[in-house]
Amino acid sequence: MFIGNCNLTNKVASAILYLPPLFLYFLMMFVPQTYQEIKYVLVLMSLFCMSLILKPNKIYYSKRLIQWFFFYILFYLIWIFRGSINGSMGVLDLVRVQVVWPFLYLALFIYINSISKIYVLLKVMIIAAFFISMYNIYRVTSAMGIIPQLIELDDDFVIGFHAGFTQITTLNINSLVYLLPFVLCLAATGSNLLNKVNISNTFIMISTIISFGVAILSGRRVFILILIMNFIIIFPYLWYMRETRLLIKYTLIILITISAFAPIIAFSNEYLGLEYAVIKERFLEELEPSSQTPRNEQKEALIRGFSKKPILGTGLGIGVKDVVRSGERDWTYELTYHLYLYNTGVIGMIIFLSLLIYPIFWSINLSNIDPNISHILFPIMIGYISAVIASATNPIITSSFDLQWMLFLPIGILNCLEINLLRKYRTIEIPLMNNKAAF
Repeated sequence: MFIGNCNLTNKVASAILYLPPLFLYFLMMFVPQTYQEIKYVLVLMSLFCMSLILKPNKIYYSKRLIQWFFFYILFYLIWIFRGSINGSMGVLDLVRVQVVWPFLYLALFIYINSISKIYVLLKVMIIAAFFISMYNIYRVTSAMGIIPQLIELDDDFVIGFHAGFTQITTLNINSLVYLLPFVLCLAATGSNLLNKVNISNTFIMISTIISFGVAILSGRRVFILILIMNFIIIFPYLWYMRETRLLIKYTLIILITISAFAPIIAFSNEYLGLEYAVIKERFLEELEPSSQTPRNEQKEALIRGFSKKPILGTGLGIGVKDVVRSGERDWTYELTYHLYLYNTGVIGMIIFLSLLIYPIFWSINLSNIDPNISHILFPIMIGYISAVIASATNPIITSSFDLQWMLFLPIGILNCLEINLLRKYRTIEIPLMNNKAAF
Protein backbone atom coordinates (compact mmCIF):
# COMPACT_ATOMS: atom_id res chain seq x y z
CA MET A 1 0.00 0.00 0.00
CA PHE A 2 2.79 2.38 0.93
CA ILE A 3 4.69 1.62 -2.27
CA GLY A 4 1.53 2.20 -4.32
CA ASN A 5 0.97 5.59 -2.66
CA CYS A 6 4.61 6.56 -3.31
CA ASN A 7 4.28 5.71 -7.00
CA LEU A 8 1.09 7.75 -7.26
CA THR A 9 2.73 10.69 -5.49
CA ASN A 10 5.73 10.54 -7.84
CA LYS A 11 3.46 10.54 -10.89
CA VAL A 12 1.51 13.54 -9.62
CA ALA A 13 4.74 15.42 -8.82
CA SER A 14 6.12 14.61 -12.25
CA ALA A 15 2.92 15.84 -13.93
CA ILE A 16 3.07 19.11 -11.99
CA LEU A 17 6.65 19.72 -13.15
CA TYR A 18 5.53 19.43 -16.77
CA LEU A 19 2.57 21.82 -16.44
CA PRO A 20 4.46 25.16 -16.87
CA PRO A 21 6.01 24.33 -20.29
CA LEU A 22 2.76 22.77 -21.55
CA PHE A 23 0.79 25.85 -20.52
CA LEU A 24 3.49 28.02 -22.10
CA TYR A 25 3.17 26.15 -25.40
CA PHE A 26 -0.62 26.48 -25.27
CA LEU A 27 -0.42 30.25 -24.71
CA MET A 28 2.09 30.65 -27.56
CA MET A 29 -0.50 29.07 -29.85
CA PHE A 30 -3.66 30.61 -28.38
CA VAL A 31 -2.51 34.16 -27.51
CA PRO A 32 0.71 34.77 -29.52
CA GLN A 33 2.53 38.08 -29.05
CA THR A 34 0.32 39.05 -26.10
CA TYR A 35 0.28 38.39 -22.35
CA GLN A 36 4.07 38.29 -22.45
CA GLU A 37 4.39 38.89 -18.71
CA ILE A 38 2.57 35.62 -18.01
CA LYS A 39 4.77 33.81 -20.52
CA TYR A 40 7.93 35.19 -18.91
CA VAL A 41 6.76 33.82 -15.56
CA LEU A 42 6.04 30.44 -17.18
CA VAL A 43 9.49 30.47 -18.80
CA LEU A 44 11.13 31.02 -15.40
CA MET A 45 8.96 28.31 -13.83
CA SER A 46 9.83 25.92 -16.69
CA LEU A 47 13.54 26.55 -16.27
CA PHE A 48 13.27 25.97 -12.53
CA CYS A 49 11.26 22.75 -12.94
CA MET A 50 13.75 21.63 -15.56
CA SER A 51 16.46 21.51 -12.93
CA LEU A 52 14.31 19.02 -11.00
CA ILE A 53 13.67 16.63 -13.89
CA LEU A 54 17.25 16.54 -15.22
CA LYS A 55 18.91 13.20 -14.67
CA PRO A 56 22.68 12.62 -14.79
CA ASN A 57 24.07 10.60 -17.72
CA LYS A 58 20.78 10.84 -19.62
CA ILE A 59 20.97 11.98 -23.26
CA TYR A 60 18.65 14.87 -24.05
CA TYR A 61 20.12 16.08 -27.34
CA SER A 62 20.96 13.93 -30.33
CA LYS A 63 24.03 14.57 -32.45
CA ARG A 64 21.83 15.50 -35.38
CA LEU A 65 19.97 18.14 -33.37
CA ILE A 66 23.23 19.72 -32.17
CA GLN A 67 24.52 19.88 -35.74
CA TRP A 68 21.33 21.44 -37.08
CA PHE A 69 21.13 23.94 -34.23
CA PHE A 70 24.82 24.92 -34.63
CA PHE A 71 24.37 25.77 -38.31
CA TYR A 72 21.07 27.53 -37.60
CA ILE A 73 22.66 29.89 -35.04
CA LEU A 74 25.82 30.31 -37.13
CA PHE A 75 23.76 31.30 -40.17
CA TYR A 76 22.01 34.06 -38.25
CA LEU A 77 25.15 35.29 -36.51
CA ILE A 78 27.02 35.65 -39.81
CA TRP A 79 24.27 37.55 -41.63
CA ILE A 80 23.27 39.64 -38.60
CA PHE A 81 26.93 40.68 -38.32
CA ARG A 82 27.01 41.49 -42.04
CA GLY A 83 23.85 43.53 -41.62
CA SER A 84 25.32 45.47 -38.68
CA ILE A 85 28.36 46.38 -40.82
CA ASN A 86 26.03 47.67 -43.53
CA GLY A 87 23.99 49.78 -41.12
CA SER A 88 21.23 47.45 -40.01
CA MET A 89 18.68 49.01 -37.69
CA GLY A 90 17.28 45.70 -36.53
CA VAL A 91 20.36 44.07 -35.00
CA LEU A 92 19.10 43.89 -31.42
CA ASP A 93 15.67 42.68 -32.47
CA LEU A 94 17.16 39.99 -34.72
CA VAL A 95 19.60 38.79 -32.05
CA ARG A 96 16.74 38.50 -29.56
CA VAL A 97 14.37 36.62 -31.90
CA GLN A 98 16.80 34.56 -34.00
CA VAL A 99 19.62 33.83 -31.52
CA VAL A 100 18.46 34.19 -27.91
CA TRP A 101 14.96 32.66 -28.17
CA PRO A 102 16.13 29.54 -30.07
CA PHE A 103 18.37 28.70 -27.09
CA LEU A 104 15.27 28.87 -24.89
CA TYR A 105 13.53 26.40 -27.20
CA LEU A 106 16.63 24.21 -27.04
CA ALA A 107 16.35 24.19 -23.25
CA LEU A 108 12.62 23.37 -23.41
CA PHE A 109 13.41 20.34 -25.59
CA ILE A 110 14.47 18.64 -22.36
CA TYR A 111 10.77 18.32 -21.52
CA ILE A 112 10.17 16.36 -24.76
CA ASN A 113 12.06 13.34 -23.44
CA SER A 114 9.77 10.36 -24.13
CA ILE A 115 7.07 9.14 -26.49
CA SER A 116 4.45 9.67 -23.78
CA LYS A 117 5.48 13.35 -23.51
CA ILE A 118 5.06 13.69 -27.28
CA TYR A 119 1.51 12.37 -26.93
CA VAL A 120 0.75 14.97 -24.27
CA LEU A 121 2.17 17.71 -26.48
CA LEU A 122 0.05 16.57 -29.43
CA LYS A 123 -3.02 16.70 -27.19
CA VAL A 124 -2.21 20.30 -26.27
CA MET A 125 -1.95 21.16 -29.99
CA ILE A 126 -5.31 19.56 -30.79
CA ILE A 127 -7.00 21.38 -27.90
CA ALA A 128 -5.35 24.65 -29.00
CA ALA A 129 -6.76 24.23 -32.54
CA PHE A 130 -10.25 23.80 -31.09
CA PHE A 131 -10.09 26.83 -28.79
CA ILE A 132 -8.48 29.07 -31.43
CA SER A 133 -11.24 28.21 -33.89
CA MET A 134 -14.01 28.69 -31.32
CA TYR A 135 -12.53 32.05 -30.27
CA ASN A 136 -12.46 33.31 -33.86
CA ILE A 137 -16.03 32.18 -34.46
CA TYR A 138 -16.98 34.07 -31.31
CA ARG A 139 -15.19 37.21 -32.58
CA VAL A 140 -17.00 37.09 -35.92
CA THR A 141 -20.46 36.53 -34.41
CA SER A 142 -19.88 39.22 -31.77
CA ALA A 143 -18.72 41.65 -34.48
CA MET A 144 -22.00 40.92 -36.31
CA GLY A 145 -23.95 41.68 -33.14
CA ILE A 146 -25.35 38.14 -32.85
CA ILE A 147 -23.83 37.58 -29.41
CA PRO A 148 -22.43 40.11 -26.93
CA GLN A 149 -18.70 40.82 -26.89
CA LEU A 150 -17.48 39.67 -23.48
CA ILE A 151 -13.88 38.58 -24.10
CA GLU A 152 -11.12 40.38 -26.01
CA LEU A 153 -7.78 38.60 -25.88
CA ASP A 154 -5.86 40.93 -28.19
CA ASP A 155 -6.07 44.56 -29.29
CA ASP A 156 -4.38 44.03 -32.68
CA PHE A 157 -7.24 42.47 -34.60
CA VAL A 158 -9.49 43.20 -37.57
CA ILE A 159 -12.90 41.68 -38.24
CA GLY A 160 -13.95 42.94 -41.66
CA PHE A 161 -17.06 42.39 -43.78
CA HIS A 162 -16.26 43.42 -47.34
CA ALA A 163 -17.96 43.13 -50.70
CA GLY A 164 -17.84 39.42 -51.38
CA PHE A 165 -15.41 38.30 -48.66
CA THR A 166 -14.75 38.45 -44.94
CA GLN A 167 -11.54 39.19 -43.09
CA ILE A 168 -10.26 37.88 -39.76
CA THR A 169 -6.82 38.97 -38.58
CA THR A 170 -6.73 38.01 -34.93
CA LEU A 171 -3.22 37.17 -33.75
CA ASN A 172 -3.93 33.54 -32.95
CA ILE A 173 -5.32 32.71 -36.40
CA ASN A 174 -1.70 32.43 -37.56
CA SER A 175 -1.40 29.29 -35.43
CA LEU A 176 -3.98 27.58 -37.65
CA VAL A 177 -1.46 27.66 -40.49
CA TYR A 178 0.13 24.70 -38.71
CA LEU A 179 -2.77 23.36 -36.64
CA LEU A 180 -5.43 23.10 -39.38
CA PRO A 181 -3.38 20.75 -41.63
CA PHE A 182 -2.25 18.95 -38.47
CA VAL A 183 -5.79 18.15 -37.24
CA LEU A 184 -7.00 17.44 -40.79
CA CYS A 185 -4.22 14.87 -41.20
CA LEU A 186 -4.96 13.36 -37.78
CA ALA A 187 -8.67 13.10 -38.55
CA ALA A 188 -7.91 11.20 -41.75
CA THR A 189 -4.94 9.01 -40.83
CA GLY A 190 -4.41 9.12 -37.07
CA SER A 191 -6.90 6.70 -35.48
CA ASN A 192 -4.19 4.72 -33.66
CA LEU A 193 -2.38 7.88 -32.63
CA LEU A 194 -5.61 9.48 -31.34
CA ASN A 195 -6.17 6.49 -29.06
CA LYS A 196 -2.73 6.97 -27.54
CA VAL A 197 -3.22 10.72 -27.25
CA ASN A 198 -6.61 10.03 -25.62
CA ILE A 199 -8.59 12.23 -28.02
CA SER A 200 -11.88 10.98 -29.48
CA ASN A 201 -12.60 10.84 -33.20
CA THR A 202 -15.63 13.05 -32.59
CA PHE A 203 -13.55 15.80 -31.03
CA ILE A 204 -10.93 15.73 -33.80
CA MET A 205 -13.69 15.93 -36.43
CA ILE A 206 -15.28 18.91 -34.69
CA SER A 207 -11.87 20.62 -34.46
CA THR A 208 -11.23 19.93 -38.14
CA ILE A 209 -14.59 21.26 -39.32
CA ILE A 210 -14.56 24.48 -37.31
CA SER A 211 -10.88 25.11 -38.10
CA PHE A 212 -11.65 24.65 -41.79
CA GLY A 213 -14.59 27.05 -41.51
CA VAL A 214 -12.56 29.72 -39.71
CA ALA A 215 -9.74 29.39 -42.27
CA ILE A 216 -12.12 30.09 -45.17
CA LEU A 217 -14.00 32.87 -43.36
CA SER A 218 -10.71 34.54 -42.45
CA GLY A 219 -10.21 35.63 -46.05
CA ARG A 220 -6.54 34.69 -45.77
CA ARG A 221 -5.24 33.47 -49.13
CA VAL A 222 -2.56 31.43 -47.40
CA PHE A 223 -5.15 29.00 -46.01
CA ILE A 224 -6.44 28.22 -49.48
CA LEU A 225 -2.84 27.68 -50.58
CA ILE A 226 -1.93 25.26 -47.79
CA LEU A 227 -5.21 23.32 -48.11
CA ILE A 228 -4.46 22.78 -51.80
CA MET A 229 -0.86 21.84 -51.00
CA ASN A 230 -1.97 19.39 -48.32
CA PHE A 231 -4.26 17.64 -50.76
CA ILE A 232 -1.36 17.45 -53.23
CA ILE A 233 0.90 15.93 -50.54
CA ILE A 234 -1.44 13.62 -48.59
CA PHE A 235 -3.50 12.09 -51.39
CA PRO A 236 -0.54 10.92 -53.53
CA TYR A 237 1.30 9.74 -50.40
CA LEU A 238 -1.56 7.49 -49.31
CA TRP A 239 -1.93 6.26 -52.89
CA TYR A 240 1.78 5.47 -53.11
CA MET A 241 1.73 3.68 -49.73
CA ARG A 242 -1.29 1.66 -50.93
CA GLU A 243 -3.21 2.73 -47.86
CA THR A 244 -6.58 2.21 -49.54
CA ARG A 245 -8.56 2.37 -46.28
CA LEU A 246 -6.92 5.62 -45.21
CA LEU A 247 -7.25 7.03 -48.73
CA ILE A 248 -11.00 6.43 -48.64
CA LYS A 249 -11.19 7.84 -45.13
CA TYR A 250 -9.22 10.95 -46.12
CA THR A 251 -11.54 11.55 -49.08
CA LEU A 252 -14.60 11.10 -46.86
CA ILE A 253 -13.16 13.49 -44.26
CA ILE A 254 -12.74 16.15 -46.94
CA LEU A 255 -16.29 15.60 -48.22
CA ILE A 256 -17.78 15.58 -44.70
CA THR A 257 -15.87 18.73 -43.78
CA ILE A 258 -17.05 20.57 -46.88
CA SER A 259 -20.62 19.32 -46.33
CA ALA A 260 -20.56 20.37 -42.68
CA PHE A 261 -19.27 23.75 -43.81
CA ALA A 262 -22.24 24.13 -46.19
CA PRO A 263 -24.51 25.72 -43.52
CA ILE A 264 -21.75 28.23 -42.76
CA ILE A 265 -21.51 28.97 -46.49
CA ALA A 266 -25.27 29.53 -46.70
CA PHE A 267 -25.16 31.71 -43.56
CA SER A 268 -22.24 33.68 -45.00
CA ASN A 269 -24.00 34.25 -48.31
CA GLU A 270 -27.12 35.54 -46.60
CA TYR A 271 -25.60 37.67 -43.84
CA LEU A 272 -22.05 38.41 -45.01
CA GLY A 273 -22.45 38.47 -48.77
CA LEU A 274 -19.69 35.92 -49.29
CA GLU A 275 -19.06 35.42 -53.01
CA TYR A 276 -16.80 32.69 -54.36
CA ALA A 277 -16.00 34.68 -57.48
CA VAL A 278 -14.54 37.46 -55.33
CA ILE A 279 -12.59 34.99 -53.15
CA LYS A 280 -11.20 33.31 -56.26
CA GLU A 281 -10.23 36.66 -57.77
CA ARG A 282 -8.46 37.73 -54.56
CA PHE A 283 -6.52 34.45 -54.47
CA LEU A 284 -5.48 34.58 -58.12
CA GLU A 285 -4.49 38.25 -58.16
CA GLU A 286 -1.42 37.49 -56.06
CA LEU A 287 -0.32 35.00 -58.71
CA GLU A 288 -0.57 37.61 -61.45
CA PRO A 289 2.81 39.40 -61.72
CA SER A 290 1.31 42.53 -63.25
CA SER A 291 -1.18 43.13 -60.43
CA GLN A 292 -0.18 45.97 -58.13
CA THR A 293 -0.78 44.25 -54.80
CA PRO A 294 1.38 45.07 -51.75
CA ARG A 295 3.14 41.71 -51.94
CA ASN A 296 3.89 42.07 -55.65
CA GLU A 297 5.35 45.52 -54.97
CA GLN A 298 7.51 43.99 -52.24
CA LYS A 299 8.62 41.19 -54.54
CA GLU A 300 9.73 43.57 -57.30
CA ALA A 301 11.56 45.88 -54.88
CA LEU A 302 13.35 43.03 -53.09
CA ILE A 303 14.44 41.38 -56.33
CA ARG A 304 15.81 44.70 -57.58
CA GLY A 305 17.74 45.03 -54.32
CA PHE A 306 18.98 41.44 -54.59
CA SER A 307 20.35 42.06 -58.09
CA LYS A 308 22.75 44.66 -56.65
CA LYS A 309 24.29 42.24 -54.10
CA PRO A 310 23.39 38.75 -55.34
CA ILE A 311 26.12 36.66 -53.66
CA LEU A 312 26.05 37.57 -49.96
CA GLY A 313 23.19 40.06 -49.83
CA THR A 314 22.95 43.16 -47.66
CA GLY A 315 22.88 41.37 -44.32
CA LEU A 316 19.84 40.85 -42.10
CA GLY A 317 17.96 43.82 -40.71
CA ILE A 318 18.07 45.99 -43.83
CA GLY A 319 15.02 46.86 -45.91
CA VAL A 320 14.56 48.41 -49.34
CA LYS A 321 13.88 52.13 -49.60
CA ASP A 322 11.37 51.67 -52.42
CA VAL A 323 8.84 49.85 -50.23
CA VAL A 324 8.43 50.21 -46.45
CA ARG A 325 5.81 48.03 -44.75
CA SER A 326 6.42 49.09 -41.14
CA GLY A 327 7.52 52.52 -39.97
CA GLU A 328 8.81 51.08 -36.68
CA ARG A 329 10.57 48.04 -38.19
CA ASP A 330 11.34 48.99 -41.77
CA TRP A 331 13.41 45.85 -42.36
CA THR A 332 10.36 43.55 -42.09
CA TYR A 333 8.21 42.32 -44.98
CA GLU A 334 5.54 39.68 -45.57
CA LEU A 335 7.54 37.87 -48.26
CA THR A 336 9.96 35.89 -46.10
CA TYR A 337 11.95 34.11 -48.79
CA HIS A 338 12.27 37.14 -51.07
CA LEU A 339 13.49 39.12 -48.06
CA TYR A 340 16.06 36.45 -47.15
CA LEU A 341 17.24 36.31 -50.76
CA TYR A 342 17.78 40.08 -50.65
CA ASN A 343 19.38 40.02 -47.18
CA THR A 344 21.58 36.93 -47.50
CA GLY A 345 22.15 36.48 -51.25
CA VAL A 346 22.33 33.20 -53.09
CA ILE A 347 24.75 31.61 -50.62
CA GLY A 348 22.71 32.51 -47.56
CA MET A 349 19.46 31.50 -49.22
CA ILE A 350 20.81 28.05 -50.03
CA ILE A 351 21.86 27.62 -46.38
CA PHE A 352 18.53 28.93 -45.04
CA LEU A 353 16.43 26.67 -47.27
CA SER A 354 18.67 23.71 -46.40
CA LEU A 355 17.99 24.34 -42.71
CA LEU A 356 14.24 24.32 -43.38
CA ILE A 357 14.26 21.27 -45.66
CA TYR A 358 16.58 19.15 -43.49
CA PRO A 359 13.88 18.23 -40.89
CA ILE A 360 11.79 16.69 -43.68
CA PHE A 361 14.63 14.37 -44.68
CA TRP A 362 15.35 13.75 -41.00
CA SER A 363 11.78 12.54 -40.49
CA ILE A 364 11.95 10.30 -43.58
CA ASN A 365 15.20 8.86 -42.29
CA LEU A 366 13.66 8.02 -38.90
CA SER A 367 10.58 6.51 -40.54
CA ASN A 368 12.79 4.24 -42.66
CA ILE A 369 14.54 3.00 -39.52
CA ASP A 370 11.31 2.39 -37.62
CA PRO A 371 8.04 2.59 -39.60
CA ASN A 372 6.11 2.35 -36.31
CA ILE A 373 6.80 6.03 -35.58
CA SER A 374 5.37 7.20 -38.91
CA HIS A 375 1.97 7.70 -37.26
CA ILE A 376 3.58 10.42 -35.12
CA LEU A 377 5.78 11.97 -37.77
CA PHE A 378 3.25 12.27 -40.57
CA PRO A 379 0.84 14.83 -39.00
CA ILE A 380 3.73 16.67 -37.35
CA MET A 381 5.55 17.11 -40.65
CA ILE A 382 2.37 17.95 -42.58
CA GLY A 383 1.90 20.86 -40.18
CA TYR A 384 5.58 21.80 -40.47
CA ILE A 385 5.55 21.76 -44.28
CA SER A 386 2.39 23.89 -44.27
CA ALA A 387 4.03 26.47 -41.99
CA VAL A 388 7.13 26.58 -44.22
CA ILE A 389 4.94 27.08 -47.31
CA ALA A 390 2.82 29.73 -45.60
CA SER A 391 5.97 31.61 -44.59
CA ALA A 392 6.49 32.49 -48.25
CA THR A 393 3.75 35.13 -47.97
CA ASN A 394 3.67 35.71 -44.20
CA PRO A 395 6.64 36.01 -41.79
CA ILE A 396 5.39 33.17 -39.60
CA ILE A 397 8.41 31.10 -38.57
CA THR A 398 10.76 34.09 -38.46
CA SER A 399 8.72 36.87 -36.90
CA SER A 400 8.45 36.23 -33.15
CA PHE A 401 9.22 33.89 -30.26
CA ASP A 402 5.60 32.77 -30.03
CA LEU A 403 5.17 31.73 -33.65
CA GLN A 404 8.56 30.03 -33.84
CA TRP A 405 7.02 27.01 -32.13
CA MET A 406 5.99 25.92 -35.66
CA LEU A 407 9.67 25.50 -36.49
CA PHE A 408 11.12 24.30 -33.20
CA LEU A 409 8.48 21.92 -31.83
CA PRO A 410 8.85 19.54 -34.81
CA ILE A 411 12.63 19.71 -34.31
CA GLY A 412 12.23 18.82 -30.63
CA ILE A 413 9.96 15.88 -31.47
CA LEU A 414 12.41 14.60 -34.10
CA ASN A 415 15.18 14.86 -31.52
CA CYS A 416 13.17 12.85 -28.97
CA LEU A 417 12.28 10.14 -31.49
CA GLU A 418 15.88 9.78 -32.58
CA ILE A 419 17.12 9.39 -29.01
CA ASN A 420 14.43 6.78 -28.35
CA LEU A 421 15.44 4.85 -31.48
CA LEU A 422 19.06 4.93 -30.39
CA ARG A 423 18.06 3.40 -27.04
CA LYS A 424 15.89 0.81 -28.76
CA TYR A 425 18.53 -0.40 -31.18
CA ARG A 426 21.21 -0.46 -28.50
CA THR A 427 18.91 -2.51 -26.28
CA ILE A 428 18.33 -5.19 -28.90
CA GLU A 429 21.95 -4.94 -30.05
CA ILE A 430 21.34 -4.07 -33.71
CA PRO A 431 24.33 -2.09 -34.98
CA LEU A 432 23.20 1.21 -36.45
CA MET A 433 25.48 0.78 -39.42
CA ASN A 434 23.37 -2.20 -40.52
CA ASN A 435 20.42 0.12 -41.08
CA LYS A 436 19.94 1.77 -44.44
CA ALA A 437 19.66 5.14 -42.77
CA ALA A 438 22.25 5.58 -40.03
CA PHE A 439 22.02 8.22 -37.35
